[in-house]
Amino acid sequence: MVIRTYKKCALNWISMLVLPAFLIACNAQNHTSAQSENWVRVNASASVPAVPDKLSLKVYVEEKNNSVSQAKRIVDLNTDKILKRWFNLGIKESQVSSFNLSIQPVYEYEKQTRKQVQDGFLVSRTLSVEIENWDSFDQLIDSALALGATRVGNVQAGVSNHQALYNQALAAAVEQARKKAQLLAESAGAELDQVKQIIEQGGYRPYAAAEMKLMRSDSASQPGTTDVNASVEVVFSLQ
Repeated sequence: MVIRTYKKCALNWISMLVLPAFLIACNAQNHTSAQSENWVRVNASASVPAVPDKLSLKVYVEEKNNSVSQAKRIVDLNTDKILKRWFNLGIKESQVSSFNLSIQPVYEYEKQTRKQVQDGFLVSRTLSVEIENWDSFDQLIDSALALGATRVGNVQAGVSNHQALYNQALAAAVEQARKKAQLLAESAGAELDQVKQIIEQGGYRPYAAAEMKLMRSDSASQPGTTDVNASVEVVFSLQ
């Protein structure tokens, strides 16, 4: 019994000593292999021209009054007039959202008391609309402001087939990365091998109308042109 126990303990000690040494040797070998592998990392981008074919914006109808119900009544009346005018211009009900209503107290600062004193309420309704007919843009804004809208904001242009255009730009960016990597490899006296990693960077996003390259026109706003961009980071192995 004593001899068997001694042999068992000895084997356990040997295992404890040999296993870490084996793992260290394997890690060292893998590390050496990783160090010996040559690779090149490049960043590339590409763009595809596009003409925006849709426009979204928000129109705000606001009224300040000591009575919330009175302010809301005026806002609702003005909203109804604006919507009727828009529908006459060819805007469809499915293109408009008008359910967003907010009611906030208004405060004024009194110099004598140095305090904020409530001065009525501000009732605001937000009309969100998306159009595809750019010719109606100016009429849509002018009519809204003439019929009680207080301000217009968050004007954004977009492209309906942006995903297809972005995919084209993405493929072109990968090809550009390959050409750049090929140039670097040849300059270093190496040969380009397989793709080891591809990282997509960024993506398509709508842009504010203020950023558009608008075409000059004496009449109405024009969509102009924009670029759908794509960027990638690619790692190639070298031979």
